[in-house]
Amino acid sequence: MKKKKVFILLFCLIFNLSIVFSDSIDNVIPKTSQANHNVYDEYQILSGEDIDYINNTNNDLVNKTKGQIVVAVVDSLGGYTVEEYATRMFQTWQIGDKQEKNGVLLLVAINDGKIKIETGYGSEGFIPDIIASRIIRNMVEYFPEGDREAKDKISYRNGIMEGYNEILHYFSQEYGVEIENQIAPNESLEEEGFSVAQIFLLMIVIIIIINTFNKKPPKGGKRRYYYGGFGGGPFGPYGGPSNRGSFGGSGRSSGGGGFSGRGGSSGGGGASGSW
Repeated sequence: MKKKKVFILLFCLIFNLSIVFSDSIDNVIPKTSQANHNVYDEYQILSGEDIDYINNTNNDLVNKTKGQIVVAVVDSLGGYTVEEYATRMFQTWQIGDKQEKNGVLLLVAINDGKIKIETGYGSEGFIPDIIASRIIRNMVEYFPEGDREAKDKISYRNGIMEGYNEILHYFSQEYGVEIENQIAPNESLEEEGFSVAQIFLLMIVIIIIINTFNKKPPKGGKRRYYYGGFGGGPFGPYGGPSNRGSFGGSGRSSGGGGFSGRGGSSGGGGASGSW
């Protein structure tokens, strides 16, 4: 009988501990009431103008696509991986629309040096892992290496706004809408990929070149190859706008107030990185 009681007590203890540990991540996830609408920033890296810009463009984004982009800057992940933290925060905050599930969380953990772009089920189609990874690389180009106290707030701010504007661009591109006061990409650089007309023209040029120079290169000659990477595109040399540091708001104040989730969900899509 004593052995049975001991077994029952141990079972109850293990069960209770499992509940405590499974729920403990909720203790480190920020409360929605602490957010300034779509922005949560523990380090006050983003200026009031930046926050207004994020909230105002988000309002227009919601009206035109039902999409939503949340920017969260935290100190620590509380011992959890950035993937665990981001997925839990996305689910808890219910980012994005309940039906469309097209929310995106841009999470930056300063002290841990980690970053995660978490996409909802509906947004991972036009922001797949490879795109999310590229946006992260572009952001990290701005971040000060080894700064775990956000002493260089300007560099962090530029990188964060860089990432936000790129994500916003992919929403605009996917839904074919123009977001009010959205920062325009660098118009001096072309979009990635080619249109049908461009491919046809390229084929003609290649045929002409082949017919004109249809002979073997001289011995000892060298050929030069160009390998395209992920650093180009409409956002400048690292994927970012050419007008770096210029992320002005619309002039309207978003004010305070917490975040209001609309039922969005995520399955852990997106990408993560570090600096």
